[in-house]
Amino acid sequence: MQVPELSVVIPVYNAGKYLEVAISSILTQSFQDFELLIINDGSTDNSQDIIDRFLVNSKVRGINNGKNLGLIATLNIGIGHARGRFIARMDADDICLPGRFTKQVAFMKENKDVALTGGSVICFFGDYDLNQYFPLNPDAVKAEALFNCPFSHPTVMIRRGFLLKHNLRYEEAFKYAEDYALWQKTIQKAKACNLPYFFVKYRVLPTGQTGRAGRDEHERFTIISSIQQIGLEKLGVVNSEQEKKLHYLLSLSDRLATISFSEFPVRTIYRYLNKLLEKNALTGYCDPRELEMILGKIWVKIFLINRQKLNWGEYVYILRRSLFLWGTAGLIRMRFIFLTRFN
Repeated sequence: MQVPELSVVIPVYNAGKYLEVAISSILTQSFQDFELLIINDGSTDNSQDIIDRFLVNSKVRGINNGKNLGLIATLNIGIGHARGRFIARMDADDICLPGRFTKQVAFMKENKDVALTGGSVICFFGDYDLNQYFPLNPDAVKAEALFNCPFSHPTVMIRRGFLLKHNLRYEEAFKYAEDYALWQKTIQKAKACNLPYFFVKYRVLPTGQTGRAGRDEHERFTIISSIQQIGLEKLGVVNSEQEKKLHYLLSLSDRLATISFSEFPVRTIYRYLNKLLEKNALTGYCDPRELEMILGKIWVKIFLINRQKLNWGEYVYILRRSLFLWGTAGLIRMRFIFLTRFN
């Protein structure tokens, strides 16, 4: 049996409502040298019936866990069964956009030092679409990963040999952020980047992985903070518990809105962000311009999200820091890139 260039892994759990569309969007890709591994993780709906209908296609391999093992175990089963040089991820309720595999495989072949690529997504909430962009070059990815997951999971393509060589898998210890942890560990060992294309239409559901992840905020903090620390330690930063809390709050707009300026005064936040810049100057962890852009973006968002809570002195202090200029420049640059390079 000929070994395919690419293995596409789709975990399935009660996704019958959307599964046929997801599978069809893969089988109609212009790049055709792939196998499609569809792993039924103990579904109780009609998912298996839908999978069975596609098994007549020689590209499709069906795997049935027999019971619900969970997403992490199912993804690792997919990696174990994959035969391709590259492994691509897809979710059972998303839509793979035309040309995705052609673009990613070509890039990976031309850039052998890149272990992982992703792309941006079009999130859709029923009839409403929202474009979500991700950092492009490897240094921007490393800078972003200090705070957030720099990839959209269903757009990722990774070298199977890289995973095997470094014994990297999804880990139960990072449940609901297992992808973030795997990418954080990946970028400490190899280059990774996003390509300037939309690769997936990402269906936003309240019962999805992201929706479930926010239910226990304390557990979420513990997991996300531990992943952030992987990158921060490489940067030369070992945070106190209070600094870990601050770093976590700085990582998302929703969390920025909850910051207490009595607990974390504006000047304290600025000193912390400046410490990250100073450590990067010493360690050379990533391009200082990319880190300044990321930190500047956070600084601008602190102002925009919390401006009604700021007093006059804090208001002026934020505007007069150089990070505000870097953040503004970064947002303008991002807008320019998105308008001129994305399709």
